Amino acid sequence: MQEEEFVNRSEAGIDVINWINSNTATNDSILTRYAFSPPILIYTGRPVHLSPVYDGITAKRAEEFNSAYYENEKDFFEVCKKYEVKYYVYYIDMHLSDTFYSTRYLVNKMNYNEDEAVYNMHFHPEKLKYFKLVHQNEIFRIFKVNYKGAPLNNPNQIGEYLPCYDEKALKKINRSDTEFLFRWNDAYDLYLLGNQYYAKANKYYLEGSKDESKRLFAEAETWYKKCLDIFPLYPKVYINLGKMSLMEGNYKQAYSYYKKALSITYSSEAQYGVAILNLIHGFKEEGKIELEKIIKKDPSYVPALIDLSVVYRKERRYNDAIRLCRKAISYKPDYIKAYYILVELYNEAGRHDLADKVNKEIEDRKQIQ
Repeated sequence: MQEEEFVNRSEAGIDVINWINSNTATNDSILTRYAFSPPILIYTGRPVHLSPVYDGITAKRAEEFNSAYYENEKDFFEVCKKYEVKYYVYYIDMHLSDTFYSTRYLVNKMNYNEDEAVYNMHFHPEKLKYFKLVHQNEIFRIFKVNYKGAPLNNPNQIGEYLPCYDEKALKKINRSDTEFLFRWNDAYDLYLLGNQYYAKANKYYLEGSKDESKRLFAEAETWYKKCLDIFPLYPKVYINLGKMSLMEGNYKQAYSYYKKALSITYSSEAQYGVAILNLIHGFKEEGKIELEKIIKKDPSYVPALIDLSVVYRKERRYNDAIRLCRKAISYKPDYIKAYYILVELYNEAGRHDLADKVNKEIEDRKQIQ
């Protein structure tokens, strides 16, 4: 266990350092726990607020930051503003751990409070006004300090679903929902325990996927709901429930599932489901806008590229439609349907020579297959 714990922590730390090197300016200052400041300073060259030289100045600054973590967001922001912090690297045990060596214990903040900055950084970054979540892994979250203090656009929609940040899921892991759950000897043990439950939930998810692929939707739904009993915020499950509802013609339910998935994390697949439902109901402009949003966020999402090319075709925007169709083919060269659509687009645009070339390419691909 010790070796596994070390490897996971090490990989998470390397991930943070790589992100900082790739996404921040050389003069952007970083605030994080004292123990992680030296590696950031050494391997990124970024200035850190808690110096490896633990002198009187660093001690006073550490005391200010340590206390402010457990105040409300505005109070923590004011301390960050005072020292011109650009990024804050949150460590998982800043909120969860309360052992005698934890920061919470050192500053005597043993009574948990949902108004704490670290509570919302851990469970509800979408509520934050001054800190924008820009990167995360199983151990760390990176927040950019938002000096404008403007409401943020759903900053929680990044990266994959991680059970260690799911408040409802962690409550299910604990002895009861009514007992406050965050008294753990080691926050990393909580992460590992969360992953055990995640593995069980994922097993149910895979069984559901298997039945779904056989169009055994009732059986699949049973497996998916078992999965949600363990992790109620598992976005992939809501996406698949949405797809099944869509295939069964239950559009209202499909829309509800897709929107639920999007409320947890961004997904091109869920957004695409919403776009398709808009188009099915004749809301052409809304559907087009949704498809354009998907491509802006995820330029290689082929279903959106193809469907938007069809929308543009109906608007006689042939150049735009052809461009999207060709882009879809570049990402998925074996997608024959895209070639047929491209032939039709060239013919409708009066470019029959190019349509003939694509037809020949289709025949060549058929022979290869």
